[in-house]
Amino acid sequence: MDGIISRTVMAKRASRKDTVNNGAVGIIGLGPVGSILGAYLVQSGVQVYGVDALEQRTAQVNKDGLRIAGFAQLHSQPVRCFTKVEDLAEVDHLKAVFICTKTWAIKSVMDLFSQMDWPDEMRIVAFMNGIGPEDKLGEYIDKGRICRGVVNYAGNLCRSKIVSAVSTFKCNT
Repeated sequence: MDGIISRTVMAKRASRKDTVNNGAVGIIGLGPVGSILGAYLVQSGVQVYGVDALEQRTAQVNKDGLRIAGFAQLHSQPVRCFTKVEDLAEVDHLKAVFICTKTWAIKSVMDLFSQMDWPDEMRIVAFMNGIGPEDKLGEYIDKGRICRGVVNYAGNLCRSKIVSAVSTFKCNT
């Protein structure tokens, strides 16, 4: 059964590769949610740029990529990761930015985000735990540009900087 699923997934990825390569996405927050999202998007052919406020995490992702263990074994390399939202705003072909921070960080992220010059057609996706973060984003930018993703549980960021996805992989270090 796994072989059938894998061939089906690969066929879908191959058929849409041309459309996803026409732009890039940004991901703000490279914890478990942002890392899993980023790893899958990179593997699907999307150009991914990341932002994480932790310099150590950004340096690690730039050097070693996004590493996911658990329900899937993924190792994907984003185009580039930054420590500042301002640097992401310099990427001129972004089609979407996923906000994958903790909800308590929305104010500090959006205070900076709303000051940047973003393409009019770019969408912002509230992709985080909880209900209602898109309403908080709408306090800073036009609600017509905001999409919502619902996340229940992604995993944990281990000290080894590997994301433990769901509960099938346990952090040892």
